[in-house]
Amino acid sequence: MTEFKADCRYFLGDKPCKFHKIDRRICENCKDYDKLKERILLINLEFKGDVLRVTSLIKGLKKKYPNSHITWAVEENSKTIPENNPLVDRVVIADAEAAIRFMVEEFDILINLDKRSKACAMASLVKAGEKKGFGLGEDGNILCFNKEAELLYAMGLSDDIKKANKKTYQEIIFEMADLKYKGEKPDFKLSKESLNFSKEFFKGISEKDIVIGLNTGCGSGIFPNKKWLTENFIELAKMIDNAGMKVLLLGGPEEKERNKKIADECNFVIDSGTDNTIENFAAILNRSNVMVTVDTLAMHIATALDVPLVVLFGVMVGNEIEIYKGEKIQSKLDCSPCFNKNCKTNKCMISIKPEEVFDAIKRVLHEHEKN
Repeated sequence: MTEFKADCRYFLGDKPCKFHKIDRRICENCKDYDKLKERILLINLEFKGDVLRVTSLIKGLKKKYPNSHITWAVEENSKTIPENNPLVDRVVIADAEAAIRFMVEEFDILINLDKRSKACAMASLVKAGEKKGFGLGEDGNILCFNKEAELLYAMGLSDDIKKANKKTYQEIIFEMADLKYKGEKPDFKLSKESLNFSKEFFKGISEKDIVIGLNTGCGSGIFPNKKWLTENFIELAKMIDNAGMKVLLLGGPEEKERNKKIADECNFVIDSGTDNTIENFAAILNRSNVMVTVDTLAMHIATALDVPLVVLFGVMVGNEIEIYKGEKIQSKLDCSPCFNKNCKTNKCMISIKPEEVFDAIKRVLHEHEKN
């Protein structure tokens, strides 16, 4: 009987590995045998922006544990992000089957960054030598596995603590995972197909043209009132055009009517449409010399692609957002940030004027040119 090496990175357990499929080699004499050491389970489930920015942590884990095997538990709608990350060894969809599996399978290290009850319950069920982040207690409430998780826990319960915090999310999760944060950025790989799509889309646009991306949406999630005014985007677009720069209009399905209004008013914009796949959207976004946005998935994609940013904050606070390149503009109103998803006035976002954003674009462009 052939001896199978279940401790190899490429061992699948229920079917042949990729190397056996290529040349029928067996475990005993495989030159690509890669013995694993630490088995790590990362839980971060649903929101694409959160899933994407957590990819920075994967880099830190691989630096500290180079021979580790990393499993990422994620929801179906966000699975493509870890699936396309070469540092993630296995992606598991967080469903009932996964919950049963994790009651049997053992890990050396578990890290749960997701405070929702489903993720916390899964983390508490998993058998692991070390647990970091959040779990679910017998009383049904969230618990912290380690003291380094207490800050993020408290920020979710107290607006005052969240407002006073000066650490970025990346700094916080690296501390939770007992890692040293050294500016690791999120990972987002552009496929050959998406790059070809972008190249075709920008036919007629010179490499010398300065392109300013305007990402107009923020999704309809917890804080839909993060959006900047349509009228402000129109005024800003005209300023950019008058300065001899190109305007790239970006958005998703929810911005269809909004972007149509902007494009109708500003017939000079390069309208990327609102029905692109995430991969094609990212490839188009990547052409921006600077992108203007609020805190949303597009912002996290831009940070991963090294696109300089101008990010606008009103109801939310910018302290914990790591943008790597660019500037944050926080509303100067005393009520900002209020973290009130039901605020109807939107006066904090109204208070951020197009002139202020345009000046920030020019500063970021200048700084980027120097680098």
